[in-house]
Amino acid sequence: MLPLAFCMFGLLLLAIKPTPVAIWRWCCGFAAAYLFPFGVYTSRAARRLPRGQFQANRGVGFIFYPFYALGTGMCLLQLYNIAVLNAFWPFFAAIVLQIFGAMLQLVRLILLPRQDDDG
Repeated sequence: MLPLAFCMFGLLLLAIKPTPVAIWRWCCGFAAAYLFPFGVYTSRAARRLPRGQFQANRGVGFIFYPFYALGTGMCLLQLYNIAVLNAFWPFFAAIVLQIFGAMLQLVRLILLPRQDDDG
């Protein structure tokens, strides 16, 4: 849902005439306001998992750690764009990262065999 919300916010600002000079700063501020809490929530949820969970489920750590690192970098890039760049590409990169992560999780959900609770 975050990529859709980011796109809609950007389109809303683009609809304003004349287009605000700091439009990409505003968009990155909006993205950062949602990405930081999302990252905090995700890291807390991962810490609550049992110790062996990352090893027991194939691919959990393989997906979580790189995307957590990329997400942290993306949050910092949003702040840099607010302070210095005022460019479109960091905002777009945040959208692409979220969509790519969702696609990867969907493919993983579809392709992994179902684990029965019975054993």
